[in-house]
Amino acid sequence: MEKINFSFFLDDQGRPMYTLDFDKHPVILPSMLGFVLEEDSTLFKNFKVIGTEKRSLDESWNPVWGETRTIRNHYTELTVHLEEKSSPQRQLDLIFRLFADGLAFRYAFPKQPGLGYFIVSRELTQFRMAGDHKTFWIPGDYDSNEYPYSTTSLSEIDNTEMVKKSTAIAVRVAPDPLAVQTPLMMKSKSGLYINIHEAALVNYPAMQLHVVDQI
Repeated sequence: MEKINFSFFLDDQGRPMYTLDFDKHPVILPSMLGFVLEEDSTLFKNFKVIGTEKRSLDESWNPVWGETRTIRNHYTELTVHLEEKSSPQRQLDLIFRLFADGLAFRYAFPKQPGLGYFIVSRELTQFRMAGDHKTFWIPGDYDSNEYPYSTTSLSEIDNTEMVKKSTAIAVRVAPDPLAVQTPLMMKSKSGLYINIHEAALVNYPAMQLHVVDQI
């Protein structure tokens, strides 16, 4: 973990933000975390930190099959407890795990009054990349992952033509031309490979990534 560095902070609007560096070079620039709920569009700002917890784990486990007999699970974990500064003072936990070769994080909603059942209308998780990387991608399609891969820079992603000409796929639903499917792999000019993917989705939809210019 000597080469990888992660930081978390709240900006001047109380928005949860994080950054990631590798070997003293920025990989992810300040990026926002949070949600827009169907009944309230503000669960991403006006937060304060009410506590933190930190722990480490170093263990090994054996997969049923694969290229490696033993896998080391070694990370440092930081849990950040957030609470809105004003009523209804809802709480949100952010759990980060820093590994030797990457960062993982998840959201957790503590049990609390006034937040029993709710609908997430938008997730605002951002990955602001530090460069216009070479990118290997397929369209973010609701029904299919069977597209051939395209290789472009991040700024050149547009799935319109790929969706249109992939007639061998019977059902194609990709309404956003700037949406791509995970895992998304990138290669920086310095030769660093970067991969974004999701895991452990429990009662939550699979992720797509949408390319935008800035926060």
